[in-house]
Amino acid sequence: MKLSEFVVFVIKRLIRNPVEKGEIHYGQRIRVELDFDQERCEEILVDLSIKKDNVLRYLAHKYKPSWLDDGARFLEQKCIQKVIINNGILTIFIFNSEIHKVITDSIHVMSLLEAKGMTFDKTKVNYIIENLKVVYQDLLIYMGLLEKMGEPVPYGLKTLKTEILQKFPTLHSIAKIKKRSIKRKYLRYLVQRGYLKWEELRKIINIENFSDIYIKTICFEVIQGAKDRGVDINWNKLYAY
Repeated sequence: MKLSEFVVFVIKRLIRNPVEKGEIHYGQRIRVELDFDQERCEEILVDLSIKKDNVLRYLAHKYKPSWLDDGARFLEQKCIQKVIINNGILTIFIFNSEIHKVITDSIHVMSLLEAKGMTFDKTKVNYIIENLKVVYQDLLIYMGLLEKMGEPVPYGLKTLKTEILQKFPTLHSIAKIKKRSIKRKYLRYLVQRGYLKWEELRKIINIENFSDIYIKTICFEVIQGAKDRGVDINWNKLYAY
């Protein structure tokens, strides 16, 4: 199986599980060898409204390797734990991660190993993944990916999407979220739907002045720009879309 196919397969399995607020954890350990089809994987990131280069810059800052003779460890970190090369085959150990991050994690560690001069088969990767999770708001872009691929989305999940969006039903309410990681998840969905452009997402993400008048001004500018592009939605009822 290809990594891109595995990511979609796991997304379809994960989103059909019971959902509660916050993070949904799955404790099953996964051991699998996959063909590393980077081009298709990067297309999936685009479809999920995830900027690969932004994520890789974050990983380069956050995940500093402690080198081993046959790979590296990433001490005191979540997600990427270690990478080992055995007989030219790369094994990546991942813990407590989201499935779409497996793509960027793989690109990051392979780049590090190559820069170190280590050689390995770039077409096949062994993965040992423990405790995959779904962050509640990521269900929005996961469902959007399946819809784009023509995959059926259960009615119950469509209802759930509405419930998630009703928590922050307007662009103004999303812009007021102070936790950037959560705000970004809602905004990615709006980019995925074509309502926002990337530069507009960044403008809202980078808000530091949380006064009501400032946020209203930024939102007015963004919404006006969207309207000028022909986006025709009710910005006070985002959950309807």
